[in-house]
Amino acid sequence: MKEEVNAQWRDDRTKMKNKIRHLETKHRPWKKVVECRYKDIRIGDMELEEIQDDEQEEKRRKVPKYGGIEIQEPTVKLLQNHPKLVLWPKLDMTNILTEVEKGCVKRRWAEMSKRKVKKSKRS
Repeated sequence: MKEEVNAQWRDDRTKMKNKIRHLETKHRPWKKVVECRYKDIRIGDMELEEIQDDEQEEKRRKVPKYGGIEIQEPTVKLLQNHPKLVLWPKLDMTNILTEVEKGCVKRRWAEMSKRKVKKSKRS
């Protein structure tokens, strides 16, 4: 009796494992390995990132030279930096103070217009 129960238990266990494996492959397609190419077109995330990185490095490395001009090495290194690292013009204190004053005046005008709206609603 004990041997029959053990045999039945083993059979049911393998059957259950097969069912689980089948359901996992059916309902979890993201676990499958995706090919990186489809009809000679790169579609994999890693390959596309590599292409993008290569393109960005090439853009950064190349410094256009027109008219046969030779550029010194420090200038080339400076031009190869990221575009967000631009050179800012010299700061002029009078321009800064003028912009601050403009902001203060605009704030006062906004407050005065709010007061006028409140007064007109009361009347």
